[in-house]
Amino acid sequence: MLFAQMLALQLACLVFSALLTYYGNLSLEQLIQSYLQQIRQELALHIFNDGQAHDPAQAQNQLLKEGDLLTVSYLRNIYSSFKAGMTVLASGGALLSFHWSLFITCLIFALMQIYLPRLLDRQLNHANHRLAAQNQAYLKVLGDLHRCLSLAWFKEKAGLALLGPFDLIFIGATIADYLRDRKFNSSKQKQED
Repeated sequence: MLFAQMLALQLACLVFSALLTYYGNLSLEQLIQSYLQQIRQELALHIFNDGQAHDPAQAQNQLLKEGDLLTVSYLRNIYSSFKAGMTVLASGGALLSFHWSLFITCLIFALMQIYLPRLLDRQLNHANHRLAAQNQAYLKVLGDLHRCLSLAWFKEKAGLALLGPFDLIFIGATIADYLRDRKFNSSKQKQED
């Protein structure tokens, strides 16, 4: 019975929260439009009372710049920060209403989610650099091998049935270089680790 009451209360709070979110978004848009109208009026009065000839394109750019500054860089960020803060507080309160240990567990997981990427960033970058170097060496060998095989295809189409002994030596040397470099790079990486 108590569980059903708590579930119904949470559902009611969820619906109320959704309605307040929509009302908050509507109020923010009305506030933004009101401020934009005020900025337009003051800019038009400034241009009119200035007594100087103004370029219409420059005036329009100034108006758009002021509108973007107000909406994108200022009001929407403040609203998003306030909304995120209220969400965190409400979620913390809901978790505390169930049990304090659930709140502490979620707090620990949230901190791990925030700081774990920062702790692993250097190792992941190092691994990415190693992988990129190995891929570059592998692609070089594939390119050399493709070039050798293209030479063989050209000779076959040109009427030469077999590869010359120097071509086979070049292919073998290319593969041997790749394997040697790979072995050297893997032993070098083991020493660095």
